[in-house]
Order: sequence, then C-alpha cells, then structure tokens
Amino acid sequence: MKHIKVFLLLTLLGCATVNAQDRYQIDGVISGNVEGRTVHLLSGGNEGGRKLVDSTIIRGGKFQFKGTVERPGPFAVKIYQTADRSNFKENLVWIGRPYVPLFLSNETIRIEAVLDSIPLTALKTFGYDFSKVHVTGSRVNAGYMEYIQKMMSLLNAKKTFEAPYKAYLAKRPNAPVSEGLSAIKQIDSIDFLIKDFVKKFVNKYQDNPISVYAFREAIMSSNEGMFTTAEIDDLLAVFSSAIKATQYFKSTAAIANETKKYAVGKKFTDLDLVDAGYKQVKLSDYVGKGKYVLLDFWGPWCAPCRKEFPYVKDTYKRYHPEGLEIIAISVDNHKDRWPKAMQEENLPYQNLAYPKHPFDFKNEDAVKAYAYWAIPFYLLIAPDGTIVDRNAHGSYLDKKLIEIYGNKLSVNGK
Repeated sequence: MKHIKVFLLLTLLGCATVNAQDRYQIDGVISGNVEGRTVHLLSGGNEGGRKLVDSTIIRGGKFQFKGTVERPGPFAVKIYQTADRSNFKENLVWIGRPYVPLFLSNETIRIEAVLDSIPLTALKTFGYDFSKVHVTGSRVNAGYMEYIQKMMSLLNAKKTFEAPYKAYLAKRPNAPVSEGLSAIKQIDSIDFLIKDFVKKFVNKYQDNPISVYAFREAIMSSNEGMFTTAEIDDLLAVFSSAIKATQYFKSTAAIANETKKYAVGKKFTDLDLVDAGYKQVKLSDYVGKGKYVLLDFWGPWCAPCRKEFPYVKDTYKRYHPEGLEIIAISVDNHKDRWPKAMQEENLPYQNLAYPKHPFDFKNEDAVKAYAYWAIPFYLLIAPDGTIVDRNAHGSYLDKKLIEIYGNKLSVNGK
C-alpha cells in the first residue's frame, strides 16, 4: 500500500446514536488554579478547524455542559487561563492551552484532572496522553480514547520511517531512485499495520458508533484508498444491525460504496472539463486510447502541487517516448489564476480544468469523482481505460513506471 496520508481529516460525523439517552452531559472536576476560568466546548477533531459550541465558567472546581448532538463526532473541552482567545502570539508561535478531546454522543461524560497535568493543544498533532486525565461514563468515548492512543503510536512509528523518504525527496534529482524505493518499503510496512488496526477495531466495536467513525476516517483520509472493494464489503457486513439502522452508518456506507467505483481495476469515470482555451472537452477524449495516462489533479494556489511539477515534467521527458501521456487537471479554472500558473509552470503536456470547482465544502458526505480528498492527487490509467494506480507520486510513481516500462530514471539525468 502506498503512503497513506493519515493527516486524519477529523470532521463532525453523522448520525443519531443507538443510545436511548437523547442529551449529552459533560461534568468536569478540575483541581488547581482554575476558579473563574473559562471553558469552551468545541466541535471538530482538528485543532485548527474547531468551532465553538458552548462556553461556561469553572466554579468551585467544577463545570458542566448539556445539550444534544444529532451526529456523534470529535469535540474538545478547552480551558482558557487568561482573557486572551487568540491562537498565536505576535511572533506566530502557537499558544497551547489545556484541553481534553472527546467523542461526543448523547451520553454522560465525566472529566477529572489536575489543571497543570492536562496536555496542551498543538496545531499539528494527533493523539493524546490520557494517563494524566481521567475520562469516564461513555462507552463511545471509551472506544475513541483507545482509537486515538493506538493510532498515535502507529503514526509516531510512521514518522520515523518517513524521515529517510523525506530526506530522499529533498535530494532529488541528485539521489539514486533505489534510495526512494527502499524508503517506501518501510512506510508500506506501517501502512499495513494501520490498515490491520482499523479492521480489528471495527470488528471489536461493531456495536458501537465509534467503529463507524474509525471506518469512515480510514475511507476519507487516504487518496490512495486504504481498502480494496472486497475489504470494504467485508467491513460493511461486520456492523451490528442496530448500527446499520442509524443514519450515521447509512451515510458512511454510501461514501464507502461510492469510493468503490474508483478503485484500482475499475473503468475510468468520464469528466466534463475545459481545455486551456476554455473549450468544453471530456476526459474520454484523452484516455482509453491505447496509452498509459497519468492524471495530475492540482490547483494554481496549491504549493505542494506546484513543487512536484519539476519531477512530473522529468517523468514525462523520460517516459513519454515510451508511450506515457500526462494530463494536468486543475480544480480551479479562474481566468486569472489558472492561465498565469500554466504560463509560469510551462507544462509540456495537456492542460485541462474543471468547469466548476469539484470540492463541495458545504456537504461533508459528498464524494467527488475519483474519491480524492486533497491535492495533489495522481491517477494512472491503463491503455484500455482501467485504473492502474491511485495517487502514484514520488517513488510510488517511479516504482509503477519501472514495472511498466523499465527503469528510465537515474541520478542527474544520466
């Protein structure tokens, strides 16, 4: 399996729980210098994107939140020790504050902790040390705590294996291709463990909404596609009848089944696009015509996309004589941004764009054609129009093209 971008797209997820209780209650007991401190209840699992739901004041070392969630999902309780609500200092240093992540459903949760022992928020991190915080009362949240602790250990291990690969990418093109190919083998080994953990977690918690959350995150956090179509079917069958009856499961199953249309081995899906002259064209005008075609989905404002262009162009230079075609497909066809970026990048292959931005930011359940969740995204299509590889990039693309054409890559273009 290729490098899974487990940056964990942790969004507010959807359904009513199978619990009979129809309201949540969060009871906090915090010791230390806490009297009069403000506490926020925020929705979302990503610190940079959390939204305020409610606030209260700590009195006598206690606080409480009550309410209803239509959809269970990740939340956080954050304690502010001053009146300052900003996230960054003047020098752009992140301001960490005591917080407790929760997976909130309509159940009662109790939090007990010493203020100075509560971990602080960080802008880019995943996982949480619950050894300093005692959280009880909710079976859904208990599963969530297990999930993020285990996933944290796997992702920390993955960072160790990613370091050599990142070092290789920084040295390109002055590094042997074999170095990159060796590095991704280590990453693949951790990706396998992540996949195995999610499978086992879903089976263990098949009668708990947290299993749907874990499955949904696995589906929606990877451009590569963590599971095969057969594995998706097997996992969907695992959930209990009570869970399957919820809207939460139904929306997640719909997403999973939609992604199967774009799996490796499936026929490509046609797209309505525009060319560089804003003439309407179709993807089928270019693919399934007897050649391998690499689709590179990007945006003019996407720095990682444009950073990769020199290597994509080099790939084209080396493999186009062998029959490889590349099509750059911009998700943004703005008449200032797109033409300017095309001129700056001077891409030697076909440039197309969506007539309308494909990302539906208002609908969290939307699955665009090819089921990718971030850019850059790469799709390799075979001469007969079947999908060969999802998100083949960097050394993963090198590996696939060597399998198809042989090694046309070397250090310094020699």
